[in-house]
This record gives sequence, C-alpha cells and structure tokens, in this order.
Amino acid sequence: DTTHELASCLHMNYAFAVEFVELTLGQAKELKGLADNATNDRSLHGNAILSRYPLRELSVVPLPGTGEYWQKGGFDSEYRLGDRMALFAAIPVIGHSKETLWVDIVSTHLDNFIGEVYNEAAAATIADVLQNRTRPRASNSIGAVVGGDLGSPDESSSAAEYWHNHAGFHDPRSSTAMKPGGSHGHKGDWVVTSGSVVAVDGSPAIVETRYSDHNFMRLDLRILKPGAAG
Repeated sequence: DTTHELASCLHMNYAFAVEFVELTLGQAKELKGLADNATNDRSLHGNAILSRYPLRELSVVPLPGTGEYWQKGGFDSEYRLGDRMALFAAIPVIGHSKETLWVDIVSTHLDNFIGEVYNEAAAATIADVLQNRTRPRASNSIGAVVGGDLGSPDESSSAAEYWHNHAGFHDPRSSTAMKPGGSHGHKGDWVVTSGSVVAVDGSPAIVETRYSDHNFMRLDLRILKPGAAG
C-alpha cells in the first residue's frame, strides 16, 4: 500500500482511489530486469492526496473515455480494466475572522494517448464538480488546487487553458502553474490554482527522478484574504 507507507513516513493523512486494475507486470521497458517469477499481487493504479491537514468531503468523479483503449493494451501491451477519474477532497483553513474556510483539492491523471479533446472534456467535468460541490459551508470555499498529469503533449495544456478561460483559474502560464521540462521529456504534469490560493513567487521547483516517467514537483502556496487582489 504505497500511499499508506508514504503517509506514515511523512505523518500525513491520505486518500487513495483506484482507477485501473493492471493486468500485466508493466510496460515493455519495465519488464526488463524483473525476475522470472515476478508477480503482480495488488495491481491497483490510481490517484492519491496526502495532507498534514484533515481531508474532508472525499469523492471520486469518473472521467470516462479511456477504458476501451487501455483494455486493449494501450500503446505498449499494458492491459488494464477501468477508466480515468479525479479524486476530490477539501481542506479546512482558519480564516482571518476565525471562521472555517475550505480549499478544494483535486488529484487527477488525464490521458495524452486519448488526446486533447478528451482532456478538455475531462477538465470541464472537474470544473463543473468544483462549482457545484454541495457542502454545509459552500459559501466559504475560497479556491482550489488541481494537480496531476493533464495529458498535455507539449508545454501547453487544453485542460489548464479551459480552467483559466472558463472556470476562473489563474493563468496557467503564470507562477501559479507548474510544468516540468526534465530529462524524461514528460511535459504533462501541472499544478494550477484558483481563487484565493496563489503560488509564492519563485517557489516552483522540479526534482528529476529516475524512478518514474514523471518528476517530483514542488510549489509553495499561500492563501490570500478573500477578495484581495494579490
């Protein structure tokens, strides 16, 4: 249980949700070096959120449209059952007048192999859920943080642009967005924010890793007083 182990080491709360059951031992390049008797015991592929703060209002939102592609083996005979999804949570934050405010958190993985039309449609679904989340303190929701692989084929993203143009997110080309270069050439990973949640200038950082086709991304955030311009 990778998420549980990470959360235990970091003394964090966590949520994990499954989007695919893997039916193989991985892609061709991942099979190299595996022992002949290697097995895939858990085979669960999904998204996670870790937080030092309490995680509330957890939900999973399906993002259908990729299931058939992966059931047929995808691009590298990596057979899966399931479909993409987004994992939602909310974090309570004490405001200036001691009231409880809420920041929505979304972890997702869109799909470069399905294409940007799918990614934009998935972004629209996520935006709609964020706008219409029902909660006892809906009026105190002050912003959102969406992080993950947005499936973008280059240094732009239809999903990030959709949120900026249609859902009030900050400009993804500003310091409130995060995208990697990296030795792997993987440009799909982003962190974007909305509302009173903004990035601290100069905080974005990328740590390359040889353990994944993604890089570790670090971004310091601060919460503005609601209604403040900057």
